[in-house]
Amino acid sequence: MSKAKSSTKAKPAAKEAPAAIASTTTMPAGFKAKRVITLPSLAIKNAGEAHTLKILDEMRVSNVAGKVNKETGLPEKPATVCTAVDIGTGQQVIFIVSAVVKGNLERDYPDGAYVGLLFYIKNMGKRKEGQRYNDFEIVEVEAE
Repeated sequence: MSKAKSSTKAKPAAKEAPAAIASTTTMPAGFKAKRVITLPSLAIKNAGEAHTLKILDEMRVSNVAGKVNKETGLPEKPATVCTAVDIGTGQQVIFIVSAVVKGNLERDYPDGAYVGLLFYIKNMGKRKEGQRYNDFEIVEVEAE
């Protein structure tokens, strides 16, 4: 007699709250965050903006639908995201990864080897007029 396999999939676990992660919510005395259910997003959009991030998981395509392109009327591709800790604030975030950052990390750290590492990422702006994308300075860093 064979056992029937369950057809229900387990729901993915919410992100665990690392011990040193700052929360935007003040917990009542005697309580600490067990799991972080919702996270703020972080995109490094402006020239000169920089953050030091610890990447916690592999990059993935967001499940949030992309914006509708005003010219074509078609939806754009959803963003590439990963979970990270902004070292400057201690806050866990959903990092919206630009195509340039994604390409460089995937090239230099194949198979998700960037997970668990710290990176200083700075938006360098556009090198020349009419350039469609921003350049980024990406530096792997370590704590002293």
